[in-house]
Amino acid sequence: MRILEKQCSEEECKELEKKITTIEAELEEYMDEIRKIEKEEETEKSIDDIITEFLDTVLSIKRIQSLIGGKWETEEYHFLLAYGGPNIWVYTDGSKARIEIYWGFQYMKAELSDKASEFLSEVFRYMTELEGEIW
Repeated sequence: MRILEKQCSEEECKELEKKITTIEAELEEYMDEIRKIEKEEETEKSIDDIITEFLDTVLSIKRIQSLIGGKWETEEYHFLLAYGGPNIWVYTDGSKARIEIYWGFQYMKAELSDKASEFLSEVFRYMTELEGEIW
């Protein structure tokens, strides 16, 4: 994790950073499960099952699109993971992922690890394919 921006007291920043680290570790665990499936060490679940497990924890999903050459293309997905204290959003554009956490007037924005970003790229791929089936 790399902190991009923050506005919080030292004590509050430590708390927010701890929450980000916990979420990052959970996303990395999902990626570890996907790697096991790819190596055929895990056969009871599919990659889609792992992604669905993650999506079951998401409270809200926003899809950001642009009209390019007469065709709508998804640029980014935003996933709301917690609401009310703190609010936690995870963003992915299919490559690098970031997280924003807000608690009152305090906030922290960070870039997630490569492994967490890789998992969220898998989610982006899954959502984009699903989007094609729906529309």
